Amino acid sequence: MLEKFYTKKKINFILVYIHRVMRLLPAIILVAFAIITFWIPLRSGPFYEQSLSLMYYPCLHKIWAKFLFIGEWLPGRHCMAWTWYIDNDMVFFVFLPFLILLYIKNRKITYLIYTFLIIISIGYTFTITMT
Repeated sequence: MLEKFYTKKKINFILVYIHRVMRLLPAIILVAFAIITFWIPLRSGPFYEQSLSLMYYPCLHKIWAKFLFIGEWLPGRHCMAWTWYIDNDMVFFVFLPFLILLYIKNRKITYLIYTFLIIISIGYTFTITMT
């Protein structure tokens, strides 16, 4: 992305975000469809009943949140909980083009912002682990 910012004079941010969503969303839709469609017919295994409450029912009720990449922000059980990283990564990606643009314009300010964000992140993590 940094290379694209250097070579082009104008970057269409909306196209950057659409490209990202179109790369991730089809795979998420496919897996969600497979869970909702095939989970009940595969009724077998010692943990089948437990897996219904962990996997199947949350996907029936909160699948829309996974498609919007906000599933981790909602309380309760999550649909496809192993995809938590995609939701978090999408939040970081929302700010990434602006940080890269700032990096190109003024590196010193960008390094200060990065340092500030790292310190806040460490402090937040430390606060959570101590409570």
